Amino acid sequence: MVSAEAGVLALAGRLHGNANGLIGVKEGDRLWFRVKSDVPDDPARVAWAPAVEYRTYCRADRQSGERRCGPAQCAMQPNGRAGCKLDSDTAEDAPLPVALIQQQPYVAMPVQRWTPGARRAPWIAPETGAVRLEGLLFVPGTTPVTLLVQGVHRLLYKQLYVAPSSAGTALPVAVDLEVEAGEPIYVALFQKEAAGSSGALGGARIDGAPVPVARLVPDTASEAPFDESLGGAVMVATTEQRFAYDDLYQLTEASGTYQERGNEQQWYALDIAYL
Repeated sequence: MVSAEAGVLALAGRLHGNANGLIGVKEGDRLWFRVKSDVPDDPARVAWAPAVEYRTYCRADRQSGERRCGPAQCAMQPNGRAGCKLDSDTAEDAPLPVALIQQQPYVAMPVQRWTPGARRAPWIAPETGAVRLEGLLFVPGTTPVTLLVQGVHRLLYKQLYVAPSSAGTALPVAVDLEVEAGEPIYVALFQKEAAGSSGALGGARIDGAPVPVARLVPDTASEAPFDESLGGAVMVATTEQRFAYDDLYQLTEASGTYQERGNEQQWYALDIAYL
């Protein structure tokens, strides 16, 4: 929930707003912040702390009770505390709390789960240097295919392939990679949908050595629907979350706390095992 008041928000970073880069909001609007990847990643290494700030705000007039709106400015007040004032405020108007005007939203980072059979096995680099991945890539005509090559916390190659017709296409692939000795290298084909035929990388080899290729298709049955009734929009309360992942970027542990009042705290803990 943004606030009980209407106004105009400024989001630092890329957004779709008006000519001034601002987004108009109405009373009761919710802004949700999510980071989602279409391939295996490590959310713990994703750093994004968006800031939400009202550029204009509305408050009730002390005398008439009518709404007054105007640009909001936050600064240290004569009493030595930080507060925010509107340009339409009078001397009788108390400063607004900074937490109303400037808010730090919670950012959800859902972890993708894959259909059965997506267990990934690595090729281990025997020495440091340049190597070449080769194979014959089949791209079905029903859905695009993404060829993905990853190390641990490292993306080496990612390319989307689209067939020119519904009949599909096959094309030779040769990808040069820089690897380090002992580094596990994972090769995978990602498809957004499992319907129809599947992509394949036939004869996949790195410098002549056979390479296992995983097929990654999102498991739609395991995806929780986006529930707007849950928390996770703009929050001003203290929130802490901790996540742990294995070498395949699969979530293994999750825990967190949420404290809105000094004498009340909500918490959760989750352990996950993959068989």
